[in-house]
Amino acid sequence: MANRAAGKGYENEDNYSNIKFQFIGIENIHVMRSSQQKVLEVCEAKSPSMGDFLWGLENSGWLKHIKAILDAGIFIARVRPSSSSPA
Repeated sequence: MANRAAGKGYENEDNYSNIKFQFIGIENIHVMRSSQQKVLEVCEAKSPSMGDFLWGLENSGWLKHIKAILDAGIFIARVRPSSSSPA
């Protein structure tokens, strides 16, 4: 909301016709980078046990972010054909 008040954060709806914003829950870039760094640290660990690897992967939050991105892609794929006009 603060970004919107300052005119930042995402595209202005007024620039497009027939649009509806849908926030799908993808975190901001800072959260994503932190999570990516955590998963990289897990992947770079010397000889981690499977349990340590899985614990680190889960606690990085990376899979949650990937799921949010895939969910967004599925949402777009479903919405796009119905909003396309015939050629």
